[in-house]
Amino acid sequence: MFMWNIPDVSPEDLMEMLSDEYSRKILYSTVSEAKSAAEIAEENEIPLSTCYRRIRWLLDSHLLRVEKIILTDKGKKSALYRSRIKDIRVAFKGGRLSIEPTAP
Repeated sequence: MFMWNIPDVSPEDLMEMLSDEYSRKILYSTVSEAKSAAEIAEENEIPLSTCYRRIRWLLDSHLLRVEKIILTDKGKKSALYRSRIKDIRVAFKGGRLSIEPTAP
């Protein structure tokens, strides 16, 4: 296990992200394999534009990463996204939140 230590994301911000249903679905669906935004949106019944917004939010927060860029059949670049976390343990102790994520 590793301790959450990303200065740009507070435990409170992380809790807000994880309380979002779409963000949780995106993270869960990309734990075992990298997927495109279109695949994630289709599998989880998330509108594509909403999926892209949540992906950007999760990338900026370092919860999601681009595993690779592929070329589609039409010659366009497409990113495949993968979750950086598998599990998260949240503790509230002494009036403070602590976060301990587990990498996949």
